[in-house]
Amino acid sequence: MKWYLRFIILLCVLVSVLLPINPDYANAESVHLKVPFIPQVPPGHWGYKSNIDHGTYNCGQTSALMVMSYYKVELPVSDKIAEIDNWLAQKYNDPKYSDHNSWYTDTDQLAVLAKEYGGFKEARAENNWNIDKLKTELINGCPVIVAVHIRMNSSSGGHFMVLTGIDDDYVYVNDPGLTKGIDNKYPISQFKRSWAVQNNAVVTIHEKKNIAITFLFDTTHSVNEKEIEAAKRNAISVVKELAFFKPYVAAADYRDVVEEGKQNSLYGIEGDYPFKPRLCFTQDLRLAESTINSIAIGPAGSGGNKEAESVCSALKRGVSGNELGSWPIGSEQNVIIYGNAGGHIESKPDSNDGKEPVTGYYRSDVVREAFRRGVSNRTIIFGVATSNQFGVVDEFSRYSRLTGGFASLLNETSDYTPELVAKRVAKEIENRKNLACENVEVRLPSKLIDLTSFENSFEVDLGLPSSISRAEVDDLSIRLNFGIPQCKVMPGGNNQTLRLWFENERARKYLKNGAQEIKVYGFSVDKEENIRYFLGSANAEVIHSK
Repeated sequence: MKWYLRFIILLCVLVSVLLPINPDYANAESVHLKVPFIPQVPPGHWGYKSNIDHGTYNCGQTSALMVMSYYKVELPVSDKIAEIDNWLAQKYNDPKYSDHNSWYTDTDQLAVLAKEYGGFKEARAENNWNIDKLKTELINGCPVIVAVHIRMNSSSGGHFMVLTGIDDDYVYVNDPGLTKGIDNKYPISQFKRSWAVQNNAVVTIHEKKNIAITFLFDTTHSVNEKEIEAAKRNAISVVKELAFFKPYVAAADYRDVVEEGKQNSLYGIEGDYPFKPRLCFTQDLRLAESTINSIAIGPAGSGGNKEAESVCSALKRGVSGNELGSWPIGSEQNVIIYGNAGGHIESKPDSNDGKEPVTGYYRSDVVREAFRRGVSNRTIIFGVATSNQFGVVDEFSRYSRLTGGFASLLNETSDYTPELVAKRVAKEIENRKNLACENVEVRLPSKLIDLTSFENSFEVDLGLPSSISRAEVDDLSIRLNFGIPQCKVMPGGNNQTLRLWFENERARKYLKNGAQEIKVYGFSVDKEENIRYFLGSANAEVIHSK
């Protein structure tokens, strides 16, 4: 073969590989995805009738379930349809969904369902699509929920199906309205007529949530082999439950706080440590599993002199994430701590707060760190006790409840086996809840002159709800945080005032160079440990004295 012929053939191959997919060219192609199928009953019963007491209206819920199951590589089951109905009833405060014949859904509701119930980062309801767009979605491996009509008959009632394939002549759909509805085919012309009456509406589901988890293990010698193995089983089960999201995983262990140079001290002995990184954030789930399996309790004498350990240090540093390679950008952050003892805490009078000796960390420091990125972007803490002999669940709850998590006890003989607890934790992580926040009025000085003339700080006046007691105001004052780097918050001259302290020139420049909005977020806890969350903001006018 002549060299120029070889060159032409090679060039043709390169062009065919490098040219992007064009929907115009896609008309000549066929594409077909294997999407798991389930009919929309059970629950409920068959029948498309005008009487709402007859027949099921679960077609939207079931179509969404099929697409979500496709991405999660699992088989859809009827119990999930009932679970979705119950979720919709609660979400929209509509009891009609509680009847497992359910009630109508629209495309917007299905998109919300995919994001908030299914945990998908991106789900959209759109109108006025065309065949080319549908084919492009399928070529990219994404099935599409299409709004059509029963049996693709434009004169019948509205219906949702899952588009799984297209070729030159037919569309292929999973029809939840049929017992044998998998890969049913209809002529493209018939599909277009039915789809057009529904405004060519679709629901597309794409990206997965970006989840990150840090596991913290108590490895003092007071933990026995059975307890550490249960903790590791639970952690690995959590990772497996969330494998669909390909989460970022980090791990560390902790023992006891140590007073330097003191053997057999009250809190620990030489060789103990309050925090030791074992795995920086990775999406290599095999590496994560092997690292977790390698974590072991220390030899005799390695910590656990007293019942308490360095829980506060471990959480403060684990929530920060700085020693674990830093939290991945844009991730939903979660910390799971395992242990059989609470932390060393010197309690403050008339307060739920307390300080860890040696390090000087307070419980509130941990929670403040968890809220450092704001309320919606907070780090959620989950506590998993391997034993409750020292009230570990209660101690872990002091951290987890404030961040929207929970604490639980592992127990092989109850409903709290490592695997069952893992399912509960994973579900909470997947379906992260927003915290209900009350508004706080923030009143700033009318003008903030060059901050150096105020000794690097100024006061902020808070218009707090009148129902908050004086003690709660004090508590809130300590814990409020501001979205400004290197900014500390301290009580002001009275219970309605906070003082912002800017630690360095960079922070002062941040404010002077156009930080017009100051955001406040915080919480208060009353004596019954009821939690209230607060949000507020104010605009600041910055002028220069020079």
